[in-house]
Amino acid sequence: MGQPIKLGQNDFEAVYDLYRYAFHKEPRGGKDALRYFFGQTIAYGEFDAQQLTSQVTQIPFQVNWGEQLLNANGIGNVSSYPEYRGDGAASRIMMVAL
Repeated sequence: MGQPIKLGQNDFEAVYDLYRYAFHKEPRGGKDALRYFFGQTIAYGEFDAQQLTSQVTQIPFQVNWGEQLLNANGIGNVSSYPEYRGDGAASRIMMVAL
């Protein structure tokens, strides 16, 4: 069991590999589109040794609430390799992301 950390550009290849495995497809727009998305969002993950096991993407945006502009976040690309599912990683990562 790992600890959730904020992922950086050095982790992109691991995020890309997990995305393709978890969603059984190439990202819409391909690898370059996912790299751009990764640069615009905040990704969190857990590692087992050097292997990224689970990840969650936090998508920051702003919403108008009446007269106020508020910061908000969406969540996407929640994924884990099967052998790491059920150990609570996604929950731990979500607590850090939110």
